[in-house]
Amino acid sequence: MMIYRLLFCFCLCILTGYSEKDIVMQALTYDEQGNYEKAIVYWDKAIKMNSKIIWTLFKIII
Repeated sequence: MMIYRLLFCFCLCILTGYSEKDIVMQALTYDEQGNYEKAIVYWDKAIKMNSKIIWTLFKIII
């Protein structure tokens, strides 16, 4: 499962701008540390900023 999450983050970082990359990396860091409340906040920010791109990637992964 973690490999899919890393692949998803990598694709998201490539297709989005620098600021979105920082948000995704911060979310992944909090997720790995087990701080899921903060991770959810950052994932939510990333999703809101790029919902169309994320939805397309999500459909490709599934």
